[in-house]
Amino acid sequence: MITLGDFVAVGPNVQFITDTHPLRPEDRYKPPKEGDTLPFRVVNYALSITVGNYAWIGAGAIILPGARIGDGAVVAAGSVVTKDVAPRMIVAGNPAREVRSVDDQGFRQ
Repeated sequence: MITLGDFVAVGPNVQFITDTHPLRPEDRYKPPKEGDTLPFRVVNYALSITVGNYAWIGAGAIILPGARIGDGAVVAAGSVVTKDVAPRMIVAGNPAREVRSVDDQGFRQ
């Protein structure tokens, strides 16, 4: 499930990816069921993504399974969010890392 708060801005080509799978190969594969065309079944499941109120997700960002983006946070364009983003923080990069708070006085437009 993907939950977007109020007044969330999402740029073009943003990906919200909820599907994931176990990391250990012995947990990732199961025997086939009768009628399956492949000799195994792949185990996968979804983790929710939550984006808080007034958050801004820049163009081309990728939000990975289970991530929570706090109220008023900014995800820079092209960033890959692999873990939670604190409220009112700006994150950038791959993987996305905290750059600064939206409230820092050093830079204003």
